[in-house]
Amino acid sequence: NDKIYKGGHPMAGDWVSVTEGQVTGGINAVLSNGGTVTGRVTDTGGSGIQGITVRLYEAGTGDYLGFTRSWTDYYGYYTIPRVRPGQLKAFFSSVEYAEGQYKALYYNGKNSMADADAITVQADGTTPGINAVMTRGAGGTISGYVRDQDRNPITNAIVVAYDPISGEAYLGQINTNSSGYFEIKG
Repeated sequence: NDKIYKGGHPMAGDWVSVTEGQVTGGINAVLSNGGTVTGRVTDTGGSGIQGITVRLYEAGTGDYLGFTRSWTDYYGYYTIPRVRPGQLKAFFSSVEYAEGQYKALYYNGKNSMADADAITVQADGTTPGINAVMTRGAGGTISGYVRDQDRNPITNAIVVAYDPISGEAYLGQINTNSSGYFEIKG
């Protein structure tokens, strides 16, 4: 018997037993209408920054809301559709696509999730103006190799970086290359 979950998050849903070759019925869901979060990310000179990752977290628990992320376009604008209504916190990071050139931060210029301002998302509504001004060159680099027990490189291993102070925020991830090498800037 394998188990799958129903609900929005593996830890929040109910576990359901599944038996091979049999249909397990009655696993239904009711989805609420989501909202939309929009904004712009700029540098200190007011120019839009392309490639910034914007992620949303549950304000009360700090849990990342899966699939609630976006990346800024050439002009620094982003849109996150289908967001579960409620109190959320926005996190801005340059690790994944802007090559770690900017210091990560939370909405309204805060440095930690605990201090971050919550935003309210309503069903069928748009929460605009969730903007950020990011500072260039305020991070470091983590690099290394991922290898198996025989010291062979592991290709496409996912390496994830988290905020070392709070341990809460996902700063970004990268896959290892064919040599097992990774480099996360931020």
